[in-house]
Parts: sequence; structure tokens; C-alpha cells
Amino acid sequence: MVCTDPKHKGNSTCGLQCDTGYQPSGPTTAKCLWDGDPNFVHKWDIDHSRLTCVESVNVVVGGLADDNEYMASAEVFTPNHVSDCDVAKVGDYPYPVMGAVGGMVGGVGVICGGAMNDYDNCSNIPGDIGARHCQYNIEKPTTKGKMFWPTGIKTAECYIYDIGISKSWKKVAELTVARAYAASVSLPDGSMWIFGGLGKDGPLDSIEILSKDVSTGEWKVKTYHISMRRKLFGHCAVFDPTDKRIVITGGFYDGDYTDKVFQKYCPTT
Repeated sequence: MVCTDPKHKGNSTCGLQCDTGYQPSGPTTAKCLWDGDPNFVHKWDIDHSRLTCVESVNVVVGGLADDNEYMASAEVFTPNHVSDCDVAKVGDYPYPVMGAVGGMVGGVGVICGGAMNDYDNCSNIPGDIGARHCQYNIEKPTTKGKMFWPTGIKTAECYIYDIGISKSWKKVAELTVARAYAASVSLPDGSMWIFGGLGKDGPLDSIEILSKDVSTGEWKVKTYHISMRRKLFGHCAVFDPTDKRIVITGGFYDGDYTDKVFQKYCPTT
């Protein structure tokens, strides 16, 4: 913990700092509301027990295999993981998927969205790595210039992996809009923000926030009241802890790929 005042005077704050390989499981700051007790008993805006760090366990699912088929396999990246405990043994995702996003919500790794490998009569296009020609695709999203993106049926489902007794994937929420190739970023308050992506009919500019109520365990999804300035997919999002803003950059926009920084969002819900 790092505090603005060592004596914790009124209106001072304390912030949680996690060691390398760990990240916050919920709130990261506490504010002293009252310090008038002669026995140095202070009143804070939240219970200090909520300021905890958990091991970073990041799961990568799906993707495109060498034979151009979507994959359901899952792999774990744990910066601080050095043992052979069961957390490193993750079963296949519920279905083959590509373009899903992931992050941490309340200290729990979660995967959302993506495209499923559902086509009819598909064949690879010679000379174009990963490109496929399909006689029929239920969803036909297009971009500027009427370019088709036959990436498969989009999903709105969000899953976590239960490392307990079941050791299986568990569906915990559904986004408002099904999307693939979006961008996600986990924030210090324990929420995950999801930006844009490719929807059923084309690129999206909507923003969704996935969170978990620490007292009830309920998962919540809400659409942010501000949309992105551009409809994007295949872009990146990162949280700048110094500026306290989310930065959106790159992706496919206006018929071509871009290296622009599009917007900085102040994450207020």
C-alpha cells in the first residue's frame, strides 16, 4: 500500500500496489473519510480487505490452425507461475473460435465474443494465406467498398474457466452485441472494457463494460453511454495508468488498415 499521508489524515488516500505477476482483484484505492478518533481509528470509504492482489492467470483460446481451421484449444500465460499446479491445465474452449477477447474481471480471467467456424462448402484461396472462399455464410459483414469478411457466426458469450472441482469452462454473461476482433482492456477497478469489433453486419463502434459485483458474485454487462469515434475491428486498447485513460489505436478502418491513435477515453461508468 502507498498512502498520500503516513498518518492517514482525512481526505487522504491509500493505493494498492501489486508485485510483478500479480494484479488487483477489485478496487485499488481507499479514501480516509474521518480521522477524529483519539485512538487513531479511521473511517474509510471501503473495507481494506477488498484491496487484494491475485496471481495473474491469462488464458489464450482459439485462433487459426495451420490447416486454416479454427481452434478450440486453450493455453495459459502466468507471469508468476512456477509450479505444476492444476491452474496450468486448461481444457478446450466450448467451441472452436477466432477473434475472441480476454481479460481480468474482479481477479477472474474471462473470455468474450469471437467468431465460430460455421460455413458451408468452404475452400482455401490459393496464394492467400488464411483466406477462404465459402459458397454460403449465414453472416456476411461488409466494410467500406463492399468488402466481405466471411469470418463465421459471431458470439456474445463470455466464459470463465473453473479451476476448482469441475475444471471446465462456465458461461457467466452475454454481451449486448455479438462481436469478434474487438479490443479489450482490464481496469484497476476490476472491470473489463470491450471496444468495437466486427459484428453481424459490419464494424462496430459500441463499447461494453463487463464487471462482477464482489458482494453478490453477479456478473453485469452494460453499454457505455459514449460510442467510439470510428467503427473499428482488429485494433488495440491499453490503459495508461499515468494519464488514467484508455488509448485506442490501429485496426481496420475506412476500407484499410491504420496506425492512428483514435481516441483516449476517461473510464468513468
